[in-house]
Parts: sequence; structure tokens; C-alpha cells
Amino acid sequence: MDAERSLFMQLVTDLANQAIASLAHPINEQQIAESILEASYHCLHNTETLAPAHHAWSLKEARRIKKRRRHTAERTENRILRRFAVTFDAWESLLSAAELVNKLLVHALARQLKEERHLHRSYLFGIQEELGGPPLKTLVLTGMQARMTTYCGEILLLLRHGYHDGAHARLRTLYEMSIKAWFICNNEPVPDGYQLAERYYVSARLEAPDPDELDAQDREVLEKAREQWGASFFRSSHGWAAPGINNPEKRVITFKDIEDAVQGNLLRYIYLASNSAVHAGSKQVIATTIGASGPVLNTRPAFVPEQVAYVGATSIEILRMGTIQILQRIARDACDWDVQLQAAAFMWHAEKVRSLLGSRPEVTSLSFD
Repeated sequence: MDAERSLFMQLVTDLANQAIASLAHPINEQQIAESILEASYHCLHNTETLAPAHHAWSLKEARRIKKRRRHTAERTENRILRRFAVTFDAWESLLSAAELVNKLLVHALARQLKEERHLHRSYLFGIQEELGGPPLKTLVLTGMQARMTTYCGEILLLLRHGYHDGAHARLRTLYEMSIKAWFICNNEPVPDGYQLAERYYVSARLEAPDPDELDAQDREVLEKAREQWGASFFRSSHGWAAPGINNPEKRVITFKDIEDAVQGNLLRYIYLASNSAVHAGSKQVIATTIGASGPVLNTRPAFVPEQVAYVGATSIEILRMGTIQILQRIARDACDWDVQLQAAAFMWHAEKVRSLLGSRPEVTSLSFD
């Protein structure tokens, strides 16, 4: 369509000319460009009055597509449930058992704090408002187990509704959290220490979008961290992990360094396979827009049973391994050994879901030092 025949261009031109006429002369090219841009925005946001016929047609088509999307979503979910309903129900039971594990860990923390009050209280950098030492390590690992359970629940929800890429992206987050949990469990520079847990806890302050939003206590913690841990702690988002990697003098610590330190290369294929679902790269764009029948952009859920089985089995295995590592470490650090027996339901349900999903990924549990 020629610009001369375009209603949109006519509306924009008229609005821009009106805006330009109101400006003080002489005007420059930047003012003209800004007037045209503002006219375009005004036209797009006021089509109901400026172009009522186009506005009505667009709303009608959107409503029609909405009905088709809803039909596709319902049909996709029904197909998935016909195949995986029993598996998903078992998965929900596993998540309930994982929540039970978390409650048991919280109770272990409470007992640990009670015992510490009779001996001594651990404070971070000596700041009495900041928990530190062994109880903080228990708190950090308990929080990690809670997040892994949440991620696994999100993956289940996405798979149930046919959003495999979304589930794959969340799988990478689950994987990253599990690797960091294994690292804190097994790579303390001092056996049964808590330095990595404290450093990980303090690193949360570095994630603040605006440093000016940190309160006086946050700033005091970061000042103490710089004094005791040095500038290297602040060089990257993974600077907290330096004492536990094989090369603590490395200037910038990456997630790959943490992964290598726990022999996570055995699982790295999971991370790599999830990258295309996480990043806004061209691979996913080309794969979803170029089809056998020509350029087609699919924006709807789909039924891909192989993806449900793979992402599901991998997610369950990572949750199982991460939870066991955390459970064993807290039982050991808090001398609360029987908490592992109380978590029997988690292991039972994990085995059940894995058997329902069939083959599972080739992974190996990481042992304590």
C-alpha cells in the first residue's frame, strides 16, 4: 500500500502538522521527528475515535482468536492429561512430600537455634541483628530447598498446559539452584564450616536494583564484607563462591567455576539444552517461524509427550538430588540425624514419579567430602 493511500499515514501526517504548526519558528529536524513520533503514538492509542472501523475490526478478530486459543489450550491440556494424569498426580504428591521436608528442615533450624542459645549465639560480622554461623547455613540451605520445590511446581504447571519451552527455561533455574546448593553443602574451605553460606547470604545485597535503597544495616554488612573478604567478593555475582572453587585467586568467578567445583560437568548437558529456551536468540525464533508449510508463527501451547517426559524426569531427578544433599548436610551439621527418616515420603514419591515417566537422565549423585 502506498503511503498516500494509507489512513494511518494520513492521520499521523495531520496530527504531526498540527503539532508542528503550534511550535515556535524556526523549527529543526529533531522537533519534526519528535512531532511525527508523538503523532504515531497518539494515533495508536486513540483508534476508537480516529479510526472506528479499523478499531472495531481489530477487536472482533482478537475475540475470534481468543476463542480459538482457548479451544486449543483446552484440547492440548486434555491430550496431555490423557497421557500423564497419573504421573502429574504423583508429581503433586512429591511436591507435598518436598514441602514436608522443608518443614522438617525449619524445625531442625529451630532446634539448632535453641541449642545455640545455651552455648553461644552466632552473629554475622558481630552484628547482633544479623544471624550468622551454622544456623545461617541451615537457613540458607532450607531456603534453597524451598525454592527448588517451587521451581519444580512451576515446571509441572507449564508442562500440564503445553508450554515446554517455559518448563525448559525453569528447569535451568532449578539446575542452577541445585548446583549452588551442592556447592555450599560440599565445598566449604573448612570442613563443616559456614563461610560459603554466609557469603552467599551477603551477596543478596548486591542484587539490589538501586544501591541507594539499601538501609543502614545493609550498608554496614557490605562494609564489613569488603573489610574481611576484599574487593574480589564484589567483582561478579558469583564472587561469594571464591573460597570453594579450585582456583580461588581467579579474578572473576562464574557459574561454570561453581559447576566444575562440584563435578557438575556430568550434568552440564541439561544447562546447555535449556539455554535456547532461556535466551532471546535466533534459534528459537527461526524454529518457530519457519515450518513445512511456509512461514508460520505458533504462539499456542502444544502436545509434545517427549518433552513432557524429558523435562519431567530431569526436573524430578534434580529436585531429588538437591533435596537429599541439603537434607543430609543439615542432619549432619545440626546433629539431627532422624530427620532423614521423617522424609521417607519424599524418596518414595520421587521413585514413583520417575518410574511413571520412564527413562531418566544419566546423572550421578554427588557425595560428601
